[in-house]
Amino acid sequence: MSTTYQLNLSDGNSTISKSVTIQVTPLPQNFNVTGGGYYCTGDPGLSVGLSGSQTGHQYLLYRDGQAILTKEGTGSALTFGVFTENGIYTVEARQTNQGCITPMTGNALIEIKNKPVANAGAEQLIQSGQTALLNGSATGGSGNYTYSWTPVGSLINPTAANAATVPLTTTRQFQLQVTDQSTACISQQAQTVVFVSGTPVLQADVTSNNYNICPAEEIQVLIGNGWFGKL
Repeated sequence: MSTTYQLNLSDGNSTISKSVTIQVTPLPQNFNVTGGGYYCTGDPGLSVGLSGSQTGHQYLLYRDGQAILTKEGTGSALTFGVFTENGIYTVEARQTNQGCITPMTGNALIEIKNKPVANAGAEQLIQSGQTALLNGSATGGSGNYTYSWTPVGSLINPTAANAATVPLTTTRQFQLQVTDQSTACISQQAQTVVFVSGTPVLQADVTSNNYNICPAEEIQVLIGNGWFGKL
């Protein structure tokens, strides 16, 4: 939009006129800053963007008030990239020719959260057919943890910190992962081994329905919980 201003000057005998035209450049359109949140140490960072943009405009990304990146407007949403540094990310739009500036709405906060560290406990040695109690623990993060042991089929309570195994007849390795319930950050796997020594002891209880018989009589013999047969 332009406006023309005219000046008329007279001394009583003559008059002169002068005019000037002022071009008013519209301010950049306002869009919303997108992205941010928190992420866990060791994971990829978080994206920061803008919900829209205009051609002929530059968009400056700031972290805690310091300019770190400039993008040209495309007429659609912008992505500035993925970032791992803590801070408050804001965006400013600038009209390329005239330099008119508009701060974009909102900001993106990026915050780093520490992953918990899992400890699966010391290795153990048991006799074949015995059970073991795994001694899981965790440190770091918020302290509000959930536990997940594998292999699940070899455990009675695989979501307990101190999980009990089923009776084992072979050496078995167990893995523990811990999740921080407050941040959803997941630990690296921790491992422990339960070594099994010896071989299973063969045991059986033998009973009869009659311990005194006459010649040619039959008896029934029970081994364990089922009838073995007649003798």
